Amino acid sequence: MYLGNRLGNSTVSEDTDDAAIFRLLDDQYARCILTETSDKPMSAKELGDACDASLSTVYRRADELQQHGLLDEYTKADEDGHHFSLYQGPCLIARQRRIRSPE
Repeated sequence: MYLGNRLGNSTVSEDTDDAAIFRLLDDQYARCILTETSDKPMSAKELGDACDASLSTVYRRADELQQHGLLDEYTKADEDGHHFSLYQGPCLIARQRRIRSPE
């Protein structure tokens, strides 16, 4: 069950500076998160396994990527009613917007 985007539409904040984004993209874990989430939404645990990173590292990098409008976070409920977050990167977001937009 999809519950929606917890953060609303992802937008780059007014105070985002290019140097901060370049520093973030220089980080191997941030790049891995963006690469892994470009094809399908993934949970923090899945990202930790795929990127060989601790959960705390995944959460920190995901938060930074979200602050710069590079990653979206969605909340989903499993069959037991437990909620968890899924992250999706900009390539997947752009593809979904193209599919939804009228031609």
